[in-house]
Order: sequence, then C-alpha cells, then structure tokens
Amino acid sequence: MPTYGGFSPQPERYGGGVPRGQRILESLNAAMGTAYDTSRGTTVYAENLATARCINAAWENNQRLANQWDPRRMTVFVPRWERILKLTPLPTDTMPVRRRRIAAVFARWSQLPTYQQIKDKLSDALATTFVDLEHIAPADAVTWWPGGTPNADFPWYSTISHLLIRVTKPTPMTEATFYSTMGLILPLLDGFVPAWVTWSWIRNGPNGDGFFLDELHNLDNESFA
Repeated sequence: MPTYGGFSPQPERYGGGVPRGQRILESLNAAMGTAYDTSRGTTVYAENLATARCINAAWENNQRLANQWDPRRMTVFVPRWERILKLTPLPTDTMPVRRRRIAAVFARWSQLPTYQQIKDKLSDALATTFVDLEHIAPADAVTWWPGGTPNADFPWYSTISHLLIRVTKPTPMTEATFYSTMGLILPLLDGFVPAWVTWSWIRNGPNGDGFFLDELHNLDNESFA
C-alpha cells in the first residue's frame, strides 16, 4: 500500500497503486447515493472512512491467516505445521530452512510413493550416506497370518513391504552428524509411503554385512550377515 495517511494506517505499507482502503471508501461513498455529502471533512466521510478501515483491517487479517497455509509466507504457524508433519527443527535452523522443509512435505502430497520416487528422495536427503534401497523378495520374507503360518503374538505380520535403507558413514563425518542425517528418514517417509510399509536403515560393519562382538555400535544398526 502506498504512502502514509488515512488510507495507509499502521503498520506502514509501501508500493504503488491506489490504497485498498481508498477503494473501499470510494465504494462506500458511492453507495450513499446523492442524498449525502460525502466530500472530505464531512461527518459522512469520516464515518465511511472508519468503516473502510475496519473492512480493510479484516481483509488484511484474513490474508495473514491464509498465508499461514503457504510455506513461502507462513510465520507463526511454522511450529504448528512442524508438529503436524512430525518435523523436528534443529536449534540452528533458520526460518527459511524450516519453511523449505515444510514445503518439501507439502510437495509430496501429490506424488505417488513408487519405488523409484522413494529411492530418489532418500538419495537427495541422505546425500553421501545413502548406498541403496533394498526390497525383501517374497520368497525371503517372513509372513504370519491366521490362514497360513500362525503366530499368536503377531497374527498379522509380513516383511514383504519392508524397505531396507542401506547407508554408510563417510570417513570425515562424525557420529553425531551421521545420526542427525539418519533422523531425516522418518519425516521423509512417514507421511509419504503407505501405512502398511515399514522400513529400517542399516549400515555395514567394518568387514561388510554382519556384526562382531565388542565392536563399536554392536547390534545397534549394523546388518546381519
């Protein structure tokens, strides 16, 4: 909104064009017809100006509320959206970084969770730590169900829809940075893959697949042979 004055009340607005408040006032004055004097300085003018300001303020507030659904413009709703989307910002994250992360989740809502889409997104998010996305073949999967292989503790269970995310820790990377990077997987996949799909991330031991007793991270996240 341009300039200062009655048509541009605080907070300040800058730019060109006719102020919205002036357009509203002109509309209200025109609606009064010819029986009233709506020239500047009259009581009718002052009353219409007050009404125009109220209408303009309501429009502004409505626009601010609408912006809280736009990742490019949201402000006070950023923490709320992070809770809804299960995003945990780091203390060092700036507001633009947090908004971009929310926008990335919004963009996934229109995408199909195909195998290649999942792999591409993991590769982009995990960068040099990502190795491959593996799928357990039906012949090798564990499946329990009432009409087939029974299990009283888990009557319905299958690893057919389980994804194995194979990762690695580059030599220069610290353990803290590595685990922080792995923390990106949950918010990336939780709202993207179907509810029946499960996943886990694994990294090779120093000698490839398998774990060895008394080693660092033993039975933590190294894969079994």
